Amino acid sequence: HVLMDHGAPLSLPVAVALGDLGRVRALLEEDPARAHERASLDQPAIWYCATGNGGVEAAKILLEHGVDVDQSSLGTTALHWAAREGDVDLARFLLEQGADLEAVSYSFSRNGRTPRQVAKSRRMGRVQQLFDEWEAKSD
Repeated sequence: HVLMDHGAPLSLPVAVALGDLGRVRALLEEDPARAHERASLDQPAIWYCATGNGGVEAAKILLEHGVDVDQSSLGTTALHWAAREGDVDLARFLLEQGADLEAVSYSFSRNGRTPRQVAKSRRMGRVQQLFDEWEAKSD
């Protein structure tokens, strides 16, 4: 906030991380190509729905503006981050939007981990339960 108070521009990933939904909408409407904007270290804006204050509402806005639900870096998707953070609501929403439960991330382990494995390694029981229920429903 200090930097923005002094005129620093606000990127889409930062707006998502801050949970500034009005600004997220405005940035995407001003320039739809921002849907592909990334933060430092190649982090997609959609990750910040889990790691910041964006949550499900920010994810809805991003997806409405063409962001791929499985947008990734090193194979890591927003579903991996929702699993890591224990965000059941976001994980459910992402699955409902077609997120890949079998996507392999190399951010958390050089051997690769799926969202389920991330949830298990972080002892996120509620997210693991959601994934189990989702998989059973899909069979």
